[in-house]
Amino acid sequence: MAKLVRTPADGGRILLADDEEMVRKAIRLVLSFDGYQVVEAADGEEAVQKYLEASPPFDLLLIDLDMPRLNGAEALARIRSHHPHAKAILLSGGVHISGLSDTLFLQKPFENQHLIGLVRESLGNDQ
Repeated sequence: MAKLVRTPADGGRILLADDEEMVRKAIRLVLSFDGYQVVEAADGEEAVQKYLEASPPFDLLLIDLDMPRLNGAEALARIRSHHPHAKAILLSGGVHISGLSDTLFLQKPFENQHLIGLVRESLGNDQ
């Protein structure tokens, strides 16, 4: 596992949706350490609800594709029906969905630095 090196980030608010609690906690820890505020959702339905109710809006959605109740692609589609330019990174341990514009993809398992790099790229604060 790569070492985390704390670097300054502009920060931002991220909604993290994954049905695996241990995965959410690990990702939240990595991103929080890098200066981001992370809000968790346990499934797609909860992600949609939290995203649409957020004020101010989230800067980024980090969402797993394979979740109960509402998968990541469906949740992202619902969110983008209200917020067409919502930035998102899709996470998956297997499936890759193409055709989602303005959406980055991160294959599980991944290294912490790869996650941080994609988040910074998505938010426009590459360092």
